[in-house]
Amino acid sequence: SFLGSLFSLYHLSPRLALMYLVFSLTFGNFAEKFGARQRALQSYIQYGEAKMSGVASEALSLMRVVRSSGAEMYERGKYYDLCDPVAKGMIRNKMGWALFAAFNSGIQNAITVLLLVFGSRAVAQGRMTGADFSAFMLYCGDVQGSMFDIAGHIPAVMTGLGAGERVFELMALVPTIPMRGGIVPSPNSKDDPSSGNLVVQDVHFTYPLTRKLSTPELQATGVEVQKPGEEVLCGMSLKVSCGEMVALVGLSGAGKTSLVNLILRFYEVSSGSITLGSHD
Repeated sequence: SFLGSLFSLYHLSPRLALMYLVFSLTFGNFAEKFGARQRALQSYIQYGEAKMSGVASEALSLMRVVRSSGAEMYERGKYYDLCDPVAKGMIRNKMGWALFAAFNSGIQNAITVLLLVFGSRAVAQGRMTGADFSAFMLYCGDVQGSMFDIAGHIPAVMTGLGAGERVFELMALVPTIPMRGGIVPSPNSKDDPSSGNLVVQDVHFTYPLTRKLSTPELQATGVEVQKPGEEVLCGMSLKVSCGEMVALVGLSGAGKTSLVNLILRFYEVSSGSITLGSHD
């Protein structure tokens, strides 16, 4: 129906059809740039919601530890710090789509008025009959109805693209730590207790950001982007002899879990070394 109406417009009046096409392409260029901005903003919102969920899940799963450490206000502050920029982003996102819908309606009405003006002049000058002009405006209504339907689905499409972009980024990530291989302990390691000594030497660690948040489109939204995380471990040193049992004690967020994750090599240290025996 959409393509058939476009062909009928060109058949009735190529000049008016070309004018309508120029106006529509100009508006389409604006819609494309606006859609890119909204898509970047939606990606930021999805990323922020994921961070909020992670902080809440960690605090709830370790509620006894949080309670015993008196860290309720600290954990709530961490969550609220993430809520504020996400809430601002969602408000800007909804306001943007509301203004886009109003602007789209106004542009379509303005195009209709311009076509009425130029079409009436064409009829008055004898370059077009009244019947052809009436048919032209009827087909314009069909085209505009299709364009309104497309514009109505743009927010849902951009929301899906913003969410799917993060999923595809995670699927495309290549692990920096090999999934297989590594050093197999020697059968004679039990005879040498020093081969099981764990040494953490001057370790510095900051959780890495897995994506860039300072894109030009995102900066244009006016929402504050998250800065790189603060250093979790700063010059940590520890020695655990083979067979020795050591307890890590500290407030929530002090870096206990981060140290265990580094020992298990879930992450790489920013600087320093962790050795088991003579192996780094």
